[in-house]
Amino acid sequence: MIVVTALVGLGASIGFFARGSVVSGTPPREDSPAATNNQRELAKLAVAASAVRRSLDQQANEPPPEPAAAPAPAPAPTGGPDRSPAARAERDGHLEKLKASGAAPPEFATGARAVETDVRALARSGHVAVDATAWSCYKAGCFSTTTFKDGNDVDEFAAKLSQEKGLRAWPGGSFRSGPIATASGTEITWVLFAPDESDGK
Repeated sequence: MIVVTALVGLGASIGFFARGSVVSGTPPREDSPAATNNQRELAKLAVAASAVRRSLDQQANEPPPEPAAAPAPAPAPTGGPDRSPAARAERDGHLEKLKASGAAPPEFATGARAVETDVRALARSGHVAVDATAWSCYKAGCFSTTTFKDGNDVDEFAAKLSQEKGLRAWPGGSFRSGPIATASGTEITWVLFAPDESDGK
């Protein structure tokens, strides 16, 4: 700023000396080539000082930039985490009873494979990333666990599967666990109870 003030003062001085001979009435005299060059250089400096001053005035009048908006928080998942701390315990309780019931009759595997076929077909048609385990069958029924990469797909997928012919043709009752969050995604377990175990007890 000191440099700008000096340049502006220098420009004013140039104008004063240029007008001095006329105001005082002194007859104009012929300037030497060196003096003429000096006057030209001083005039250039005065013009530069004026331009710098206009630039600084313009910057001072500009409003300050608005602060950048904070990024929006990521939406919370709606279907991924456990909906109840008891989801895993309830599922595991059913599986323990199935495994302790003994060997399954051959027809259980046939019914379970029909549901497995529906799961694969729904995953392909809906472009849903799922990984289903093979069905395990026992005297009290069968079970399979399906893991979803995106937990938000759980509810819609399960609702569609419940309307497919494989699950509806099963002669006994069925159970679907609540969503269980794992390192691989969100999983649910389907249990198909034997006809005489329809209540799951």
